[in-house]
Amino acid sequence: MNDQEQRNVASRTTDQISVPNMTNAARKPTPRVAFISASYLARQWKVIPQSILTNSLFIFGSKRHWLFPETESDHRDAACQPTQYDTFEKKFLNLVREKEARGEVIFLKPPKTLYAGDWVAVSDWLTGIIDPVTGGCYAPLLLSADWWRRNHGKSLHGSNTKRVIFNFQSGDHGYEETLELLHHSNPSMIPCLSWEPRLLSDWQTRQPVHSMFCRSSNELETGSSSRIGQPKDFTVTITNDTLWPLEKLLTRATKLAKSGHMAASESTAVLLLTGALNPVHVGHLQSLEYARDALEEGGITVLGGFLSPSHDSYVKPKMARGKERWWDAARRTVACNAAVYNSQWLHVGRWESLGAHEQWPDYPEVCASLGNALRRSGSELLEAMGRDQRGMLPTVYYVCGWDHYQKCGLEGGMGLFGLCVLPRDDFGASAAARAASEARMRNVTNPNKKIIGCIKAPAALSSTLIRKRIHAREEVSDGWLPDGVLEILSP
Repeated sequence: MNDQEQRNVASRTTDQISVPNMTNAARKPTPRVAFISASYLARQWKVIPQSILTNSLFIFGSKRHWLFPETESDHRDAACQPTQYDTFEKKFLNLVREKEARGEVIFLKPPKTLYAGDWVAVSDWLTGIIDPVTGGCYAPLLLSADWWRRNHGKSLHGSNTKRVIFNFQSGDHGYEETLELLHHSNPSMIPCLSWEPRLLSDWQTRQPVHSMFCRSSNELETGSSSRIGQPKDFTVTITNDTLWPLEKLLTRATKLAKSGHMAASESTAVLLLTGALNPVHVGHLQSLEYARDALEEGGITVLGGFLSPSHDSYVKPKMARGKERWWDAARRTVACNAAVYNSQWLHVGRWESLGAHEQWPDYPEVCASLGNALRRSGSELLEAMGRDQRGMLPTVYYVCGWDHYQKCGLEGGMGLFGLCVLPRDDFGASAAARAASEARMRNVTNPNKKIIGCIKAPAALSSTLIRKRIHAREEVSDGWLPDGVLEILSP
C-alpha cells in the first residue's frame, strides 16, 4: 500500500471508529512520587507540596481496613498492628480516599491474607497508570529473580539482591527492598519513604538502570533485551486472571444487567484478537469494533474484548527473517494499554506476551487461557451479569481475518470457542467485488458452529510502513495510530 492509499484509509477510519484519545496536553514532565508507607506519609503530608501529593501514587504495605475499618473484626485487626492507625488525622484519611477514588492508591496486602502481600497485583495495577514522564503506562514490576541476579548492580537504597528477591517472592514490604524494586522497574518514578525536597533534583541526575523506555538504540534495532515476564523460578503463584484484567468487563456486565439489555437466556461473548501488534494500530481496534457489531447484530451481547500481543519468541524470529525492527513484548503491551486507555470495553491481555512460556502459545492456547480466567472469576462475573450461579458464562470468540481463517482450516469452527471472521479491506474495490466479499462472509456464518462472518472490513494499514516511519523518525499520518502509542514507541 502506497502513501496515498494509506492516507485514504486513514481519512476513512477516523469517521468510522472512535479511537481512544490520550491528549499530549495532559502530560506533565514532572515524575510521580510513589509513597510507600502510610505511617511515614501520615506524619509528613502537610509539609509536602500540594503539586507533589496531587500527582503522586500511594503504594502502601498495609491492608486497607487497617486505615478504614468497618467491622469489629477490622478494628481488632488494625489495633493489633505496630502502627496506631486510629491516630491518623481525618484530613489525611480523606486525602487517601480521594486518591483511591482516582485509582492512585493500592494496598499490598489483600484483606483475607495474614501478612503476605500481592506484588503481582501491584504490578498489574501499575501497568494501567499513565507515567507523565514517558506518556505511556508504567512498566510491570521486575518480578524475575533471574533478572535481579543478572542485572542488579550497586544498590541505591541499601538493599542487596537476595533481600529484594525474597521481598517480592514472599509478599513482604521491606522499605529498602520496595524502594529498590520500584526504582529499577520504573526509573521514571520517584519511590519515597520519607519526603525530602532533594528527591526531585536527585532524580534529574540519576542514570536509569532499567526501563523499557530507556533501551539503547542498538537494542531497539536488533530487538535484544533482557526478558520481561514471569521467570521459571518465580515462586509466587501467578494465576491467569492476574494477566487477564477483567475490571472493564465486570463494569460493563453490571451496567448492561441493570439496564435490562441482557436477558437471562441471551448469549454473551468476550472477544480476543491476537497478533504481533508490532505496532498496534487503528486497524486492530476496528477489527474488535466491527466484530462486536457483527455479534450483536446476531443477538450475542459482547461484554468485552482483548488485545493480546504475541510473545517475543514468536515476534523476534518472525522479524529477523525479514531483517525488520521490532519492539519487545513489554513495550508492545504498554502501547496496547495506551491504545485502549479510554475504551469502556477493551482490555489488554498479558498472559500471551508476558507469561512464562517454554515456547510461544498459539491462538487456541490463548483462547483457552482467557476461557480459564473467565471460569475462575465465574461467580463474580455471573453476579455482575445478574445471573444465578448456574448461568452460562460468556463464550470466548476469536477474531481473525479471512486469510487466517482459510490458512488454518477453521471452516469447522473452534469447538468450545466462537469465531468471528473479518473480510479483507475492500476500499477502492469495484461494486461487484464488494458484493462478492459480502456474500462470502454471509456464507461463512454458521451459528451451530459458533462462526460469525463480519461484513465490514478493518483498514488494511501496513505495519511494516508504520515501523519504518517510526524508526526513521518520519511523520506517521493521523489516523494510523491511536493517540499515545507513537510517544511510547518512538526511539
